[in-house]
Amino acid sequence: MSPEQPAGCVVLWGGGADHLGVNVGLGDTCPVNFELYYDGRISGTVVGPDGQPTSGSIAAFYAGPEKLNAAPVGSQVKNGYFEIQRLWPGRYRLLFLPSAEERTSTREVYYPGTRLAAEAVLIEVGDGAHVDGLHFTVF
Repeated sequence: MSPEQPAGCVVLWGGGADHLGVNVGLGDTCPVNFELYYDGRISGTVVGPDGQPTSGSIAAFYAGPEKLNAAPVGSQVKNGYFEIQRLWPGRYRLLFLPSAEERTSTREVYYPGTRLAAEAVLIEVGDGAHVDGLHFTVF
């Protein structure tokens, strides 16, 4: 048995997609718990002023068009790469916080490389769309 998800969504069971097919035998029943998520994703790289990959944390803040009470969705940036999954359709503002020696800085940088939220580029994520290959330069 595999649940059918609406377009633009992904179904996860037990925290991952690798256990979706459940075979309990002909005529048998078995309760299965699963969760349905939007399948939107933003991914890319973060480099410092020297062009080298950097690490830290990154968050996607929902900016519309709907009025949602949505918490930011975050991820770690490791060796310059990030991937933020399970995003609703809409526009997002990315915020990066660099880290050094396991301490996170308070120097916020918005995509593509500004300190001001008003100057950040809004990233449009369509229904189930994957926005990949963003290049984020921090200073």
